[in-house]
Amino acid sequence: KYFLKMCKEIADWETSIQLSSGGYRGGVISESNPPGIFNTSQVLLGLIWAFNILKNQKYLDAAIKAGNFIVANQDNDGAWRKYCYINCPTTFNVRTAWALLELSKTTNDEKYKKAAIKNLDWALTQMNELHWFNNNDTVDINNPLLHLISYTIRGFLESGVILNNEKYIQTAYKTSLRLLNYYEKFGWLPARFNYKWVGKANYRCLTGEAQLSICWLKLYKLTRDEKILRNAVDLNNSLKSKQIISKKWTDIDGAIKGSDPIWGAYSSYKFPNWASKFLCDALILEEQLKQDIIGLNLRRYKKIDLVNLNTFLIKVSKSILNKFSKLSYIGKKYYCPCCSKSFRKFLDYGLSPSPIRKNARCPNCLCLERHRLIKLYLSNETNFFTDELNVLHIAPTKILYKIFSTTENLNYIAGNVYPTKEMEKIDITKIIYENNYFDVAICSHVLEYIKDEKKALAEFYRVLKPGGKLYIFSHIDKNLEKTYEDMSISSPIEREKAYGYKVYFRTYGLDFG
Repeated sequence: KYFLKMCKEIADWETSIQLSSGGYRGGVISESNPPGIFNTSQVLLGLIWAFNILKNQKYLDAAIKAGNFIVANQDNDGAWRKYCYINCPTTFNVRTAWALLELSKTTNDEKYKKAAIKNLDWALTQMNELHWFNNNDTVDINNPLLHLISYTIRGFLESGVILNNEKYIQTAYKTSLRLLNYYEKFGWLPARFNYKWVGKANYRCLTGEAQLSICWLKLYKLTRDEKILRNAVDLNNSLKSKQIISKKWTDIDGAIKGSDPIWGAYSSYKFPNWASKFLCDALILEEQLKQDIIGLNLRRYKKIDLVNLNTFLIKVSKSILNKFSKLSYIGKKYYCPCCSKSFRKFLDYGLSPSPIRKNARCPNCLCLERHRLIKLYLSNETNFFTDELNVLHIAPTKILYKIFSTTENLNYIAGNVYPTKEMEKIDITKIIYENNYFDVAICSHVLEYIKDEKKALAEFYRVLKPGGKLYIFSHIDKNLEKTYEDMSISSPIEREKAYGYKVYFRTYGLDFG
């Protein structure tokens, strides 16, 4: 009842300060600023919710007045420029489109819906191949703020759900996934990102993080992807650790800083009320998903529970032995470029029926010759570790995944038909990315498993940018002048006889590459 009473008081106050045009001022109430499209849309959402809960017609009348103001000032291309910051269009106004769709749904008036769709479609023209949006900031359009990126995601997501439009939902999902992958990779989110999703700030925007958590939790409801849920809960826990809980300073008790640290560039030394508002929304959503989160934690517990005491002791013993065994390899004769350590010798390695290879495996990171060769080649002969690149890596080994996924200049995407939790599910005969998307593609020991090799290669060609590089690694039989392939061989037993493995469709010869 306390919060419902507060809601009514706020809604009454909002109706009392509405301008005759239907708009709402930007800035603080003590300043006589002109109305703002975005500010009006924010209030519009509140008025609609107040009407739906309190059933007072004056809130809907004020909402319609606000909606008419927004529609009347929309440009022909779908963007808003008038009554926007320095009359420039911004893509985060898709949140305004969402507000208009809520109004259309409440009033059954199609004009609000048409205006919303017009803006959403304009915003899509501002998106690049990495699902980053141009004109998405009022200060630094080259490095938009997470706060505004999250507005854009939410606008597309909510609009897509209302319209049952998969294109808008996928836009929100793919943009969210960029940030989720960054969060998993580096453990935090910078306040600003450039057009290749490289972090461009040394502080956090806590408001944007709370907004993003809301988007992730709503996307989890649509996808049931536990990876999204896990990261949203983790982000909420991080935000809760930054919340001010103080009996001494009651005026900021429960508040969230604009930036972390507090002197960061967004709302420096301030506690924006909207930051606390978005955190409330995120925590309410998390509470609604409590049973799903309990299930997620139980599955984690069961996995841990499977490790009984004997298994634990064996692992500890092996770890101790491994540390002692490394001591016996101390030296400078052999250098491993994968872990940057030197040894007296490497481990011998070989799987039957192949012969044992001397000095093949690094005692520290356990990489093999091919891993070291790839690392050296990419380091010494290419711009792989210096330029900002979009990289697709199919079936990466653990050691290369560890190196590439933590290289900050790379927008690194790992994929497999049977992916681990770190990877995306990708079939190389129908790659899920757009044309001219990647600068580099790496295919590690996969082509021999693919029946339609030409189709796979055509797909790599399609998703690579002009001048892009494709690196293919595969086993080669040095006794074969030409690759052996016979498509009349159909059964796994026959393929094993012909190629050595039941799942192979060919054996590459010296003509390969």
